[in-house]
Amino acid sequence: MSEPASATATFLFTDIEGSTALLKQLRQRYAEVLVEHHRVLREAFAAFGGREIDNQGDAFFVVFRRAREAVLAAAAAQRRLAEHEWPESASVCGSEMQPESASSAAHKKRPARTRARIARRTAAAIS
Repeated sequence: MSEPASATATFLFTDIEGSTALLKQLRQRYAEVLVEHHRVLREAFAAFGGREIDNQGDAFFVVFRRAREAVLAAAAAQRRLAEHEWPESASVCGSEMQPESASSAAHKKRPARTRARIARRTAAAIS
């Protein structure tokens, strides 16, 4: 019997922190936000050679050949999420609610920004 093939791979896992609260806040518009979230992440993963293994709800499981590519993809995904034009009252990746300006008479607040968590793990992959 031959030895199983082995190689190092880096696994990337993502999800939207507070997605349940975001769903309750946006209601029917959550689907639109999720579609954009998926598109932005998939573009970042593909740009660095990532292969999507699974996607459930707002979570992704992606594999990369090298840790460096996974880290670059994660950084690109965070940057692209932060720069993306989200619908009013929805924003993925950023900071908590803050006043738009100190001079605002109504002290309007920007929408809460929801963080996208990204974790990676490098290990031997055995087939």
